[in-house]
Amino acid sequence: ANTINVDAVLPTVAVSVDDSVATIKGTETAIVRFTFSEAVATFDATMVTLTNGTTAHATQWGTLTGFTANADKTVWTATYNGPTTPIDRTNVQILVESSKFKDAAGNLNADGADTNNRATLTVDNKLPVDPGIQLTSDSDRDTTQPATNPSNANRVGTGDLITNNTSLSFTTTGTPEAGATVEYKLVLNTGTLAAPVVGTLVGSTEWRSLADYNADIDAAGQGNYLVYVRQTDLGGNTSPGTAALAFTKDTMANTVSVSLNTTNGDSTTTLAPATAVAQANNDQVDYGADRITNNKVLTLGAAEAGAQVQYRIGSGDWTNATGTGTADATPTEIANQIAA
Repeated sequence: ANTINVDAVLPTVAVSVDDSVATIKGTETAIVRFTFSEAVATFDATMVTLTNGTTAHATQWGTLTGFTANADKTVWTATYNGPTTPIDRTNVQILVESSKFKDAAGNLNADGADTNNRATLTVDNKLPVDPGIQLTSDSDRDTTQPATNPSNANRVGTGDLITNNTSLSFTTTGTPEAGATVEYKLVLNTGTLAAPVVGTLVGSTEWRSLADYNADIDAAGQGNYLVYVRQTDLGGNTSPGTAALAFTKDTMANTVSVSLNTTNGDSTTTLAPATAVAQANNDQVDYGADRITNNKVLTLGAAEAGAQVQYRIGSGDWTNATGTGTADATPTEIANQIAA
């Protein structure tokens, strides 16, 4: 008698991913395991679907390579590789649909709807960009507006990048990703604002939490600086950290000296040498004079470049000197205004 063995049991598969892998970032990979209910002689990437839950694609969501089987061919493994076109924090589903593989008897699987024939990986292999930063309040004035315009009191933006308020804010297009960790690096700028040159690191740690920035820059002296900002997203990807903001910290105004112009008529100009005071900016000033004069013209020392010069008479209000139509008065112009 002939014996015929009938195998009508359909094969099934369970898909799993290495539990140690939470998120695929950068060039990381993951091992995917396919455990079959019986031996499967042939199994490869064409029998597996990669999808984001909505759209299946051969390579858009990554690839599976290096398929190998154990001795009895009941367990196959493959390596998951992220897509060459990076994706940002996407749940990629690895599944085996019905009618994709067969057992030794030729029975096709029909378990495509089973929950254990699929596994999900979170893939985030797209590097974030550096956050955009600016000085929160640049002390530069808008020279297209009058110096008394209230909008000049708190100019936001790049301005002239010379400021007494070194706090930072993000630009409208440079906000970090939600949940990202933001860090900064501060170095001296040994060049100029227009042509910065990276100098020595400020502080003992290269990258520090942005929350520490205000305290660190407040403790730093006046001068030219470069500040870099980077972010690390929830997937663990870190932006390059190569974009820098150059600025000058300037928290001290130079003193502008003022005196009667003795060459133009101070009524007492001849005094004993012991009472004379020599000044670097004006060797004709004589504080020993009686300061009674018929000439109101003043001699002023040098003002800081780009500074707004102001004056007042007695206890009156401070007034911006506008000189001959410019926002920044020269010593001669302010002297002439007072004398007018």
